[in-house]
Amino acid sequence: MCLTGWRSGNSFGALMYLAQGILMPDYREQLDVLIVCPGCSLVGVATWEESGRGDRSRGSERNLLHLSAGFHAESEHTLSGDPVIVCENCNTIQKD
Repeated sequence: MCLTGWRSGNSFGALMYLAQGILMPDYREQLDVLIVCPGCSLVGVATWEESGRGDRSRGSERNLLHLSAGFHAESEHTLSGDPVIVCENCNTIQKD
């Protein structure tokens, strides 16, 4: 995101940007996380969508959007509430 309002002297735009987490609680951020299979060392990326609000122990504030080739998600969930990610090369489950 850009502080366009801030640079142009629009203090209202800057305020909206800085208060975004409070004023727009449904704001979500996408994160790419490197994953490495502990069984065969296959490397991939998991793309998550995460909200800055809520209690992560419920697992409800983060969603898996995409896994790179070589990995898949199963319908079961880990103790933290995230989907189980499995290596397709050696069937090893990624650590929680």
